[in-house]
Amino acid sequence: MTVRGAVLGRADGAAIVLAQLRTTRGTARAQTDVNGAFAMAVDVKDTLIVRALGFREQRIVVRDAMLRNGPLPITGIRNTTLRIELDALPTVLPALITSIGQRVIRANDVPNSVTVVDERAIASA
Repeated sequence: MTVRGAVLGRADGAAIVLAQLRTTRGTARAQTDVNGAFAMAVDVKDTLIVRALGFREQRIVVRDAMLRNGPLPITGIRNTTLRIELDALPTVLPALITSIGQRVIRANDVPNSVTVVDERAIASA
């Protein structure tokens, strides 16, 4: 059966672009588009593995009820039956490269504090 779904960030509900999906039993593979949407052939009781850079991998056992669900209300995506939410991983930089002189500074040697800027803060500025 074909499952249509969307891969989204759990924290903000934003689409995760280029997430990789595959099954453990078969050779079915898919990749999400710019809306986080995907479609792929799966078998009931197979395990769907979902991976994306910066997010924790998730494994989902495919159940018959998932494939029979009606469309879910996901903005910008039609005929979606599966909503997958991934948790973001904390990111630690091993080195910081400055734009002036391309100098490499190890994370432990940064002279001042480093501020992590949230994507929403940038978008609202």
